[in-house]
Amino acid sequence: MKRFFSIRFITHFLLFPVLLLALHFVVLTYDIYASIPIADDFMHLLGGGVSASCIILMLHHLQLCKIIQVLDSIIFYTLTASLTCVIAVLWEVIEFISDMFMMTTTQIGIFDTLSDIVFGIIGSIILLILNHALERYRIYT
Repeated sequence: MKRFFSIRFITHFLLFPVLLLALHFVVLTYDIYASIPIADDFMHLLGGGVSASCIILMLHHLQLCKIIQVLDSIIFYTLTASLTCVIAVLWEVIEFISDMFMMTTTQIGIFDTLSDIVFGIIGSIILLILNHALERYRIYT
């Protein structure tokens, strides 16, 4: 059984979330959300993709360490998409709590909240399709 918390795994697991967080700070610093309204949707799209990539990495690592059994591909992708949806909803709840208690203005209205969730889901679906295509390419080459 491999070590679960190896340095290599942790760096791979944290790479994309840290890069996304850095991009978020750049966008906030230069007030890009106000000047380019679609930037918020793009960030949620990227956030969905990053969430899905972290879940895929975690599931593969759990299988490699023999903590969970190898999952059927339909179950694997359904679980990844479902967990990404949960992350998208939790993110919006955190934004709501931030607006209520820290007086931020991250949520403009219900349309903005729901479109943020939808863009997160679309980002995860795009990443899942790319992941599936890469896995099929590896099998046939």
